Order: sequence, then C-alpha cells, then structure tokens
Amino acid sequence: MAIETDTSITTSLLTLLNVSATKAGKRKLPDPEFIPAEKLNKRKSARFSDSEPTVSKDANEPKEGAEVEGNPRNDDVHDDVDGAGVCFAYCWWRRKNDAKVIAVDSYERHFGLNPVNLTEEARASVDGRSWKISKQKNGKLGSTVLSLPTTSKVTNTEEKARIDILERLRTPFQSRQSKQSQEQIEMQNDLLSTLSLRRDLYLTSVPLESRKATREAIALHAVNHVTKKRRRVLKNNDRLAHAAKTNPNAEPPEDIQDQGFTRPSVLVLLPFRSAALDWFSAITVHTPSPIFQIENQARFASEYGLPQGVIDKLAEAEPGTYPRDHMETFKGNVDDNFRVGIKMTRKSVKMFAEFYSCDIIMASPLGLRRSIEKEK
Repeated sequence: MAIETDTSITTSLLTLLNVSATKAGKRKLPDPEFIPAEKLNKRKSARFSDSEPTVSKDANEPKEGAEVEGNPRNDDVHDDVDGAGVCFAYCWWRRKNDAKVIAVDSYERHFGLNPVNLTEEARASVDGRSWKISKQKNGKLGSTVLSLPTTSKVTNTEEKARIDILERLRTPFQSRQSKQSQEQIEMQNDLLSTLSLRRDLYLTSVPLESRKATREAIALHAVNHVTKKRRRVLKNNDRLAHAAKTNPNAEPPEDIQDQGFTRPSVLVLLPFRSAALDWFSAITVHTPSPIFQIENQARFASEYGLPQGVIDKLAEAEPGTYPRDHMETFKGNVDDNFRVGIKMTRKSVKMFAEFYSCDIIMASPLGLRRSIEKEK
C-alpha cells in the first residue's frame, strides 16, 4: 500500500469531519483548525511490539457529553459514548488504512471479521477431536495442560501474551494491586495474561486465600470485554451513519458484524446467591463511585444476602466444627434458584436489567434452566 502524505491524510479527515458536522445532534467543533498536522503524525505513528500501541486518547477513549442520534442501531445504552467528529472520523480512517492497529488487538483478532482461529482446518480438527497436547509452566497458575487443534501453529514455547486491558480500567486496577502481596499480583497478572489469549481456561484448584483476587481478575476481564464490545458497536454505528449519509441507496458495509440476536455477552454460572453477591463485589470494584453509578444495589444486597432475622449457622459455629472450604462455599444465602442481568454503560452499572438487554448474566444452573424452559 502506498504511503499517504500528511496533506492527503488531512484532506481525508477534514472531509469526514465536514460530513459528520451536518449530522443532527452532533457537537460542532469550536476551532476550524482543530486537527493540526503534528497531532495526526502522533496518531499515525504506533509501535507494534510487546508494549501497548501508542495511540492517542481520542482514538481509544471517546469524549463525554455528545450524543449519537438518528441511528436505528442506538438504544438507551449504546448512546452513552460521544460520536462526534474527531474520534470516529479518525477511527473510520484508521480501520480503512491501518490494519495493523486492529491486528494487534486480541479482541479484534478473536471476535473480529476474520478470527485467526476460525478456519476450516481448525473446525475439522475439533470435530474430529484431533488435538495436540503439551504441558508447560504458567507462572503462579502452576503446571498447565495446553490442548490445541492439530492445525494450530501455536507452540508450547509461545511468549506470554500482553495483558489486554483498556487503560481506563487498568490504571485503577494497578493502583489496587499495589496494596496486595507480590504473590497475588503475579497470580492476577498471569491469569489476565492467559485470559487475554481468549482461550478456554479451567482452573482445577484455587487456594482459599486467592479466591477473591482470582474473582477480581476474571471480573476485570469480563468488564473489559463488555467495554470493548460497546465501543466497537458505537464506532460501527458512526460508520453506518456516514455510509447512509454519503450514499443512501448503497448497501451497508459488509464488514460490520458486531452484534448477535441478543445483547448479553458474558455468563457467570454460580451455585448460590451468596456466590453471586461475591461476584457482584468483584465486578463493581472495577466500577467505583463517583465515576460509576450502581443502580438497584440495595435491592440486590437485600435479595442475595441473608433474609432479615435469619442466622447463618456456619458463621455461628465453633471454630473447627466445619472444614474451612465447606464454610466458604455454604455460608450466606444458599438459594440455588436465581438469575440476574447486569447492564453496563460508560457511567453506570444497573442490576436487575431486562434479561435479553443486559451485558452480563449471573445465574445458577437451575435458574438458567427454568428461564430456558419458560421461553419454550
């Protein structure tokens, strides 16, 4: 691909901004010279290595305060990030001209238009149960058994993946980590590094003292996934609006495939309501107030904690009466028939959201089974 000059890049961006400015509800740019050539150069220059790509904040973190209107794909959740000129114009240009930026993101590599692992050869290998199995040491996670399709080019000497967490979530997480022990920090980082590869992970044994740290790391990965999905939908919304404005009779871009038939994208399967209460805490620790508003928090604590007047026999028992792991598993509310939807926006977390309009589902096997049977 020929390298474009700064002049052609500037012309392309200004053209997109002028088209975007005519859209209803868009915020007008206060300065006609808002995009200097120097800033474009900074956005264009990204280093692709083990370190994170140096992309300016505008491209990754849309500004607050503006709304995306007149778009059939927007709903009451998907309009919470700014769709105004600079961010989406640049993202549209970057998607068109810089495939390397997308390739370096593990979310796009796994959930994008052309997933790296979704090939006919890989499917045939899985259907035929043809796996290559290797053993390796995975940091604080211990010895692991890695099973890959025989067609996979990944080896057991593959370097550790970069922890793929958005800066908005990563910075406060690292601040909380500074108060933990070095062993727990390393365990969380090894876990997040493995999850960033987007592989199925089965932890057969987690020490009791590490369960909270493990939950928080997995919850961070889930919140990061939901956030990336929302941003991708919003950016594609702007592309669709731009395409419809430019040529109303043309078919929409074929590479926009970012939603399924329903909205939920994370399922947390749990045995009891007490476990759901622990996972609620693990999720909301990454969405602290006053940055985030937690809706229906009191109701959730009331319905998933012990009912008023009920005594927890395990908590009242003499030390040594029950094994420690038994107490950790069965303390609190042990009702095993529940489901709850969690809806996340840029600034809020809503409990008890409508089932098919939420982002995260926490449910017991029984509660999920009864929900499925009710739909039949």
